[in-house]
Amino acid sequence: MQRWLVALLGALACLSLWILTRPRSSTDESIRASRHSGAVPTFPIRGGPARGTGEEAAFGDFAGGPSSESGATRSQRRDLLRPRGEVLVPEGAIDISKGEPSPSSAELATRPKVLPMDRMPFGNLGAEPAEGLIGEAVLSLPFDDPQKGSGAVHTLAEKDVQYDEFGAVFGPNALFVAPPPEGVGSNAGSVLFWLQPAWAGDSGSNNAYFTWRMPHTFENRVTIFKNGPFLRFLIADSLGQEADASYGIALWKADEWHHVAATWGDFVATFFIDGRPVRSVEYANEIIIPPGTPWYIGSDYPGGARGANSRIRGFHVFPRVLQPEEILTLMEQTRP
Repeated sequence: MQRWLVALLGALACLSLWILTRPRSSTDESIRASRHSGAVPTFPIRGGPARGTGEEAAFGDFAGGPSSESGATRSQRRDLLRPRGEVLVPEGAIDISKGEPSPSSAELATRPKVLPMDRMPFGNLGAEPAEGLIGEAVLSLPFDDPQKGSGAVHTLAEKDVQYDEFGAVFGPNALFVAPPPEGVGSNAGSVLFWLQPAWAGDSGSNNAYFTWRMPHTFENRVTIFKNGPFLRFLIADSLGQEADASYGIALWKADEWHHVAATWGDFVATFFIDGRPVRSVEYANEIIIPPGTPWYIGSDYPGGARGANSRIRGFHVFPRVLQPEEILTLMEQTRP
């Protein structure tokens, strides 16, 4: 009996020793590590992380939304914004040799910072006379006299645009091309106008309001356009990096007037709606639009976004960044 018990204990000891010393598979090791470390499986994330709240959060579910971390590749985002019907220029075929290299950390540290919305001085502003301010505009389209039409501006092309006492009515097939004056650069500027849309804000239409870019390219552009339930102020710098200051307009009603303004310069872009700054973003590199590149007002290149499908009034372009109080002044002076 004692011999049998000793043999059993010896067998158990050998089994225990074999269990402790046997080779372990990688699967066993990963299971053991996950149990002790609390690791969880990693699955591919579709659509990228949720960003923002309210209106901004909705961009993740809308094709062409402004989130640069949507999980889409740069070429996919480019396809979303490339005007329909244009030939896609292959990556690397666009000559951006004049573009500046990506800035260093030291250079970025010296640049002006985005001013928080709660520090924008628009709370108690009063509109002042703006006659002198209007004189600074490099493009002035009051659209306040149907007999004058586009006024002193000699357009390069114009169709599906009608004039009445309230403004210029840009149809869905509108084309309005104006030449910029000589010497106007693209590194800083401001665009302001009143619009009265024929569309409702929650419609799925895409309508252009300001387009300044070369055809067939994504780099070096300044654009304002409706993209579904969002009004977008989008910049692409000389390296094609986006800066998108956009605003949700799902609650806008057809035939209601709204004032829109956009400024860019010192690597900061700010979007204003009805006199108030609603979003401000930074961009990394210079914007280098070749001299003489025309402005498309209430329209885009043929095959691009549709015409504004809106009445527009008081459209002005300035060669510098306007201050919030100046934008409010111009808004009040040009109010329909």
